[in-house]
Amino acid sequence: MTDCKNRGAGQEQAAIRKHAAAVRDNLDNRQQKEEALRTRVMNWLSDNPQIRQVFIYASYRSEADTIQLIRELLREGYRVLCPKVSGSEMVFYAVGSPSSLKPGYRGIPEPDESNGAAAAEEPDEASLMICPGLIFDRTGGRIGYGGGFYDRYLSLHRVLKAGFGFSDQISGAELPLKSHDIRMDLLFTDAGILDLRSLQEKP
Repeated sequence: MTDCKNRGAGQEQAAIRKHAAAVRDNLDNRQQKEEALRTRVMNWLSDNPQIRQVFIYASYRSEADTIQLIRELLREGYRVLCPKVSGSEMVFYAVGSPSSLKPGYRGIPEPDESNGAAAAEEPDEASLMICPGLIFDRTGGRIGYGGGFYDRYLSLHRVLKAGFGFSDQISGAELPLKSHDIRMDLLFTDAGILDLRSLQEKP
């Protein structure tokens, strides 16, 4: 039954990805929305001082910009860690500047181990993980690019996890998810923040 459900969800997700990517590629007022999105994140962090390190990806193509956010995080004294793909998994390395990131898996900026990147690190209770996605829903559902990197990583690591994207990337309907898809605890958008932790705590 689960396999059948996963196949059906996978077929639906493929169509959703195509549509969501087209929507994101053609957004208006992108710069203003990105500025608002960064402000939401930084204000939330100010209100949650227990968070001292942020696991965050480097934005790619039409994703909401994270490079400037990484700069702001570093300037405010947060430890910033970015992912690097290793086989079918991700590992995270601390970075001191976005300029140290180099094109890696599929051209996505990653930490450069040959340029003195320290040992890989894992999240703890003082960590926030900011996750990419093509589309999210209001229950924390997330559809990414289909590689499964974040779902595999998050299935093995307990960490506060936040989706990050434009308000245009929030679906009005619940997304079709596979049994192994991980829901987000928070959603950061230019229009506001959704705290979904009470939903995820339900049995």
